[in-house]
Amino acid sequence: MRQLSRESILSEVGSGQGIGLQCEGASGGAVQGVVFRPVHDGNGGIRLGYIACWRPDNTNPVLKNFFDMLRCAD
Repeated sequence: MRQLSRESILSEVGSGQGIGLQCEGASGGAVQGVVFRPVHDGNGGIRLGYIACWRPDNTNPVLKNFFDMLRCAD
């Protein structure tokens, strides 16, 4: 497992090391060797869900604030 930033993922894609799924906001920048394409199914463009993983012993207050924000969005 590696921790990668959006920029490092795009750099790896640009150097021919695979593909990456990015949020729509990432498509605004130009990265050499990278072509952004929307994902479509038979009915047109689709939205992809996200999943979050964390360690149960993570006491970082930012994680708690993030979960609190998600609860308010329900």
